[in-house]
Amino acid sequence: MSERSKSASEKFKTGYNCAQAVLTTFSDLLDQDEKELRAIAAALGGGMGKMQYTCGAVTGSFLALSIYASNIAADNGEAKEVSGEMVRDFSKQFTALQGSLSCREITGVDMNTEEGKREMEEKQIHGTICAKAVEDAVKILEGMMVKADTV
Repeated sequence: MSERSKSASEKFKTGYNCAQAVLTTFSDLLDQDEKELRAIAAALGGGMGKMQYTCGAVTGSFLALSIYASNIAADNGEAKEVSGEMVRDFSKQFTALQGSLSCREITGVDMNTEEGKREMEEKQIHGTICAKAVEDAVKILEGMMVKADTV
């Protein structure tokens, strides 16, 4: 496991949501303040406000890719094009590892029901499945950002 993966995992275990854990782990590469990035991603955990839509590790990654592309692009038009390509590439890689981009599909439970909350707790889904999604997202981002820097 890379240092960034360890950092994201530790942040996640200590209370950052999945989007925050992923995004803030790249604050140095993005030349952004970690506290500000944490605030930006605060509502994205649990599949965007615990609605279980797009996984927070994914939305945090999309934000990281947008900032990264804006930092390497010549202008806003190029940044939008580059970030769009990177988001599509990330999505393919993440889906290959996790089977979906959807929080509900990845976790296999509806965390907004009492039954789902119990199942999340009993099966320790947060500490296993969700933690793996965070680690996978970081691993993919590391590869993409290194690749983009060498192209």
